[in-house]
Amino acid sequence: MPSRTNVRVASLLGLILLALVAAGCSQSSDPDTWAEALEEKNVEQNFLNACVEADDGATEDGPLTDYCECSFNELQETFADDFGRFDAVDDVLRSTPEAIADPTLISDVDTRADVALAAGVIQGCAADHLS
Repeated sequence: MPSRTNVRVASLLGLILLALVAAGCSQSSDPDTWAEALEEKNVEQNFLNACVEADDGATEDGPLTDYCECSFNELQETFADDFGRFDAVDDVLRSTPEAIADPTLISDVDTRADVALAAGVIQGCAADHLS
C-alpha cells in the first residue's frame, strides 16, 4: 500500500503538470528563450496561479506558495541552458500527462530524461516545503 507521502507527492506531480500546461497555454507568443518567456511577465505568474489553484485548498497557503515558487524557480534553473528543453517537456506532458509519473511512456530518450529530471525537481521541492 502506498504511503501517504508517496500519494501526496504523486498528487503534487499532477498539480505541477497542470501548472506547466496552464503556463504554456497562456503564453501570448511562442518564446525561444527564458528571457523572452519572462519578459511577458505572465509565464511565472500563470504557473504559480495554476499551481496554487490546482491544489484546491488541500495544503496550507504558506507551504503551498513556497512549493509552487520553488518548483518554478528550480525548473527554470534546471532548464536555464535551453528553453527548448523545458518547452519539449511541457509539450509532451500536454499530450501524455501520465508521463510525469512514468517517463518510460515517452519514446524520445532526451525528452524522457528531461521529464524524469523535472519530476525529480518537483519531488525535491515537495520534500523541502510540504513535509
